[in-house]
Amino acid sequence: MTTPQTQQQQRQPVTTTTAPAQQAAAVAQPFVTSAVQMQAQMFRFSSALFGAQVIRDILTQWLYLFDPRQARKSWPAVKTAVTELVHNRRLVAAEMGQDYYAQARAAAGVPGVFEAAGVPPVDAAVLSGTLDSTGPWTFLRGIQAGKTPQQALQGAGVRMSGAASRLVLQPLREVVIEAVKADPEAIGWARVTASNPCSFCALLASRGFAYKTEQAAGFSAHDSCRCVAVAGFSNDDAELLYSKDLQAAWWKVTDGLSGKDARNAWRRWWDAQGKQLPA
Repeated sequence: MTTPQTQQQQRQPVTTTTAPAQQAAAVAQPFVTSAVQMQAQMFRFSSALFGAQVIRDILTQWLYLFDPRQARKSWPAVKTAVTELVHNRRLVAAEMGQDYYAQARAAAGVPGVFEAAGVPPVDAAVLSGTLDSTGPWTFLRGIQAGKTPQQALQGAGVRMSGAASRLVLQPLREVVIEAVKADPEAIGWARVTASNPCSFCALLASRGFAYKTEQAAGFSAHDSCRCVAVAGFSNDDAELLYSKDLQAAWWKVTDGLSGKDARNAWRRWWDAQGKQLPA
């Protein structure tokens, strides 16, 4: 097991010369230096792969079953297939969150066993409304806006799959956050972003480690979001699981600003690094 002393030795600053876009990506993620941090990064990688597979499978159902010439008639079959897929993949996502939590706990050297609870099924009305508004209605609005059927089909597919994937991945994050709240050995959680996060996710990640003794907000995610919540069990974990560079960038960019002005300044800075907000 990595000791606090060896962790301190391993945390050496690395100076590199990179392009602006690479610099923005570099501050988004901490450098892996501990077993707990390694588990967090592996969780993010596996979650991103799982999310991509979910989007792929939803797009496959959409493109195979939806008939642009008979949008209203063909939609029920698509909706049934995607609804079943979302329910099934949410179970997988919850299991992934539970497995990660157990592995992170073991990596931190925490004795005993703690079983992370699952999460309730997605609200049927929320899922139905999400699919209706992002699938056929997005397609029909595209046609009304002058897009070709193929363009409207592709655009609606991208939007629906992204929205549905957000619902699928919700348990993966909530399992971890709820486990942290219930586990006496856990002290908090942190948001770990993709290597090229949008400014929204980078802003939230810049807030640092969320101690459960604080009134921390929940996990906000946009469509197609690739961020995860990772657990911490010691103050050393709290120091390692978030990007200090990203937090420092936030304070520098928003110095003297607050609220909407601070968020707009951050977005402009992040966009200048080659990043984009989610649509």
